[in-house]
Amino acid sequence: FMQQVQHIKEKLSHSSEIQETIFIQDQPYSLMIKREEYNACIEPIIQRTLDICRGVLRDAEIALQDLQGVILVGGATRTPAVVMAVRDCFKQNPLCDINPDEA
Repeated sequence: FMQQVQHIKEKLSHSSEIQETIFIQDQPYSLMIKREEYNACIEPIIQRTLDICRGVLRDAEIALQDLQGVILVGGATRTPAVVMAVRDCFKQNPLCDINPDEA
């Protein structure tokens, strides 16, 4: 099931709407999902994450303008809503194409 959900998330990163059939306990379910619906579901998680980031910067006494860059790594960071939220929060385009092992 989790692989199916991962596949849906990845497709929604590239399409505004998808139709998929998922299987839950061997029962097929046809879904039509819009990116806006997905974004609404993940918005609270994005905001909680950004709140934590703001708190870390505040605790470290680092101003937004002092950041040289924001690096996004991992699957969820390819989600357009995440990229836009990070860009809006940090007032710069996040770097999404850096190998985390080399950062």
